[in-house]
Amino acid sequence: FTPTLRKNHPEPHTLLTAIAHIHTHTTTTPHWHHIHTNSQPTTTTHIDLPTYPFQHQRYWVDQDAAHVPGSVAEDDGFWEELASEETDALAARLNVDAGALRNVLPALSSLRDERRKGSVLDGWRYRIVWREVTVPVAGGQEGGAWLVAVPGAEQDARIVRDVVEGLEAGGVRVRALIVNGDDREALAKSVRSTITSADAVDGVLCLLPLDDEPHPDHPTMSRGAAATVTLVQALADAEVGAPLWVVTSGGVALGEAGEPASPFQASVWGMGAVLAVDHPNTWGGIIDLPSAPRAEEVALLRDVLAGGEDREDQVAIRAGGVHARRMVPSPKGPAEVWRPRGTVLVTGGTGGVGANVARWLAREGADRVVLVSRAGRSAPGAADLEAELTGLGAAVTIAGCDVTDRDAVRDLLESLSDEPPLTAVMHAAGAGHDDMPVTGTTPADFAGVGRAKIAGAVNLDELLGDRPLEAFVLFSSGAAVWGSSGQAPYAAANGFLDGLARRRRARGLVGVSIAWGGWGGGGMMEGTGGERLGRSGLRAMAPEIAAAAIGQAVAAGDAHLVVTDIDWERFAPAFALARPRPLVSAIPEFARALAGSDTVEDEDGGTALATRLAGLSPDERARALVSLVRSEAAAVLGHPSVDPIEPDRAFNELGFDSLTSVELRNQLLQATRVKLPVTLVFDHPTPVALARFLGEQLAPEESPAASLLARLDEMEQLLREQALPSGERARIADRFRDVLRAAERPNGEAEEADAEQDFDDLSDDELFAALDDQLGTS
Repeated sequence: FTPTLRKNHPEPHTLLTAIAHIHTHTTTTPHWHHIHTNSQPTTTTHIDLPTYPFQHQRYWVDQDAAHVPGSVAEDDGFWEELASEETDALAARLNVDAGALRNVLPALSSLRDERRKGSVLDGWRYRIVWREVTVPVAGGQEGGAWLVAVPGAEQDARIVRDVVEGLEAGGVRVRALIVNGDDREALAKSVRSTITSADAVDGVLCLLPLDDEPHPDHPTMSRGAAATVTLVQALADAEVGAPLWVVTSGGVALGEAGEPASPFQASVWGMGAVLAVDHPNTWGGIIDLPSAPRAEEVALLRDVLAGGEDREDQVAIRAGGVHARRMVPSPKGPAEVWRPRGTVLVTGGTGGVGANVARWLAREGADRVVLVSRAGRSAPGAADLEAELTGLGAAVTIAGCDVTDRDAVRDLLESLSDEPPLTAVMHAAGAGHDDMPVTGTTPADFAGVGRAKIAGAVNLDELLGDRPLEAFVLFSSGAAVWGSSGQAPYAAANGFLDGLARRRRARGLVGVSIAWGGWGGGGMMEGTGGERLGRSGLRAMAPEIAAAAIGQAVAAGDAHLVVTDIDWERFAPAFALARPRPLVSAIPEFARALAGSDTVEDEDGGTALATRLAGLSPDERARALVSLVRSEAAAVLGHPSVDPIEPDRAFNELGFDSLTSVELRNQLLQATRVKLPVTLVFDHPTPVALARFLGEQLAPEESPAASLLARLDEMEQLLREQALPSGERARIADRFRDVLRAAERPNGEAEEADAEQDFDDLSDDELFAALDDQLGTS
């Protein structure tokens, strides 16, 4: 018997405790899937059980893994005390009317809940700002040789001529590469013919995005964007290691009213964010220019290109100044928030994110919610969602419509009655996608990934025209802001949405693009992709809290907002592993995480290791360090033994990525207690190479004599263990005598007679002793 009700205890908590008690104390197995299905998604975590019970490995989530960011814990005790007492008893203790208390307590509890959610959301909000920076002036320096990729269809455009001529006037030797189309093999051949071994270049400048015309076969991307993808591939095929810089115009806005915005140019910025992650050694950066740059602005472009290793890699040049892109916290939303009313259309409305947005709309007061998806009413869970939204007080329409089909979207909009009128659009449609490294993609791949996002947004924007709306919200992604490995096509599509929102605002229309992190509750944090994002430091956001950011962004009139829950302690070291990341350098948590990555927990372990190594011969010390590296590497990758960690195999071939490389570095940091760079695994790419580096850091370089003596110890031991014929021993002895004579006269000079010693008459044991003595004082 176990109780399912307890006085002053929440009924769901007591019931679940009772079920757990039955499960652990009896042979009865509850139907857990029923419980999980009906639980709130944010409170349920599924952990896979071990496949075999006697392999003693830990699979369970640590207690501190159940982290709720931004939680307000200071007043929990007070509220728990209030909740534990019956209302009448509490009223008597407070000397207030019990009826009044019954009315006010729920309101206070609701207010507290809203404040807690607001506190969490404050920690998720970021925005993009532009800060003017000073770059070193290239001046009269030699400009070097640069390969400049020029779009064939726009080679006579003024901006292209101004850039090329301005670089040449500043001393840059331009090697022009005219690009027509997106034939990878042909372009790689052109690159090889333009760059010969005798005529290497200092960098590659890509002007291809300036061709802003739609691609004839893939209209959701521009000809210039497609050619840029092909150029990245051709440079890799031609093994060009010079840094690649990409130029756009109208790809970003610095906040000036009426500043031109091009969604196609903005999509290149999204792609560039991923190239900086996937190709850190060959990616230079991205620069946005005015449509008609003046001579001084082209000179600033040259200055940016000539900068050193710490130069900015995301800049916009405007009015004679260089502005660097920064992501900064934006914790406070507007005092008032937008509340939905009338009819709100949600694309992707039956999917994970769209369904959660629909729930928020219904709770906040939308009269009617139109859920749009390809499958319509046949989508999984559509009927249940409709019932749920109806229960929240909203009328529901579920429509089957391919938002990439312009005629279908027109028919859908015309079918909506004016009662209640359409007041807002939430464009949350998108297609699932696998990782797509740029070098393994085609323009068709890019277009396919972004089709639903881009074509759907364009159709809605154009077909609604200047229709007055309260909100036009585009669901973008953080992949277009900080980059996500293997997600260049996806990031490019989301960058397009960022540009479209700015273009709408330039036309005087409402529009906001929200770059989301990972949504929980059926969003992108589900499955293996979500696991990878979680390991990188992106945490799943509770849908009911994340959705509240929509009301804030619309009320504030934002054109762009970033909403994400990032564990900076985990995210920062991996993100900054391969190159500096100025974009997030202004975030305090990022800086603290990088500074904290050099700390160690205690000093005893490193001292013990150094002491143990000091008593070993060089070969033994090397083997011990290789064993240490292999053990820590196996632990990081989850291997039960070191066998898969081959000593001479590269870490990237063993399965290490940027995140696990940082984890291995941190493990070795704790084991050795010496300062190790975050690029440790990149700089020393095999366990043997890494062990050699650790040995150099743990012990000062030995004197030549000490090293020779250690080797003599090994040789002496070897000689004593070998049963050598007398003739062989004599040969070895003669060789040692020659060595001693050479040691006595290291420079071939004659020595004083009293310093000489005749070694020919020594026995073998005497010879070894003399050799030891000579080398010890040499």
